[in-house]
Amino acid sequence: MACAYCNGSAPMTREHVFPAWLYRETPEYEAQLLRRGDLREVPAELKVKDVCEACNCGALSSLDAAGKDLWPTFSRTIEAGESITLECESKTLKRWLLKLSYNSSRTQEDDADAVLLSSFSPYILGTGPTGRRAELLCRTVAPHVFDTREREVLKDMVELMRIGKINATQQRFSRVSLRREVAGVGAVRMVQLNSLLFYLVLSHVPQPDRAAWRRAIKSVQKEFAGSVVVDDGRNVLPPPSIDILELNAIAVAADFEQYQRIYSKR
Repeated sequence: MACAYCNGSAPMTREHVFPAWLYRETPEYEAQLLRRGDLREVPAELKVKDVCEACNCGALSSLDAAGKDLWPTFSRTIEAGESITLECESKTLKRWLLKLSYNSSRTQEDDADAVLLSSFSPYILGTGPTGRRAELLCRTVAPHVFDTREREVLKDMVELMRIGKINATQQRFSRVSLRREVAGVGAVRMVQLNSLLFYLVLSHVPQPDRAAWRRAIKSVQKEFAGSVVVDDGRNVLPPPSIDILELNAIAVAADFEQYQRIYSKR
């Protein structure tokens, strides 16, 4: 077996899909939702087994450490009407999110993006210049605050009513679909870290034309209301335009036929 990142043949190790520190920070988040022809919850720490020790303990470990440094920002609740400043080194953040997405894609046998994501391996490791083929957008998601009708329906759920809202407390990866095809865009991958939604817009063109790629990014940006994460390290994100219940409804609607088929058998 060759390493999924460097293609080397050194002994393989197990690499976490979610970094090990994220499991420690979120002990309540015990199950992952996988798609392998069906939807099922797996109460385990998801891992891939095709990463060599040098990559796992070297560049990939350094990226996970950089992600951990940003956890205070990732873990906070962003309320409706609140804007925040995301302070980070955008190249490192993009490489880390690409790594998370690539690892996630390899746990799903039917993921069409795994091959495209594999082409970013040199960039993820810090040895290749392919980063211009990936643009990073970010938007925020607010908690869902219960209205009067919902409070009446939920009045017997004491703990939930005490909080009065559903917070955005999810860490997940997924492929998202565009309403219409955008020239040059091979895939859009979302990484949700609680109230922050990151969108990786990936080009399938080895060297995209700069002007055409900018137009493609603007088109995707308009659809997802995302701000481009810029290189200067300070990104002011506008207040959320969507709450967590709306976001989950969109996700369920996108896979409605699959959910209907699976859960109708239970």
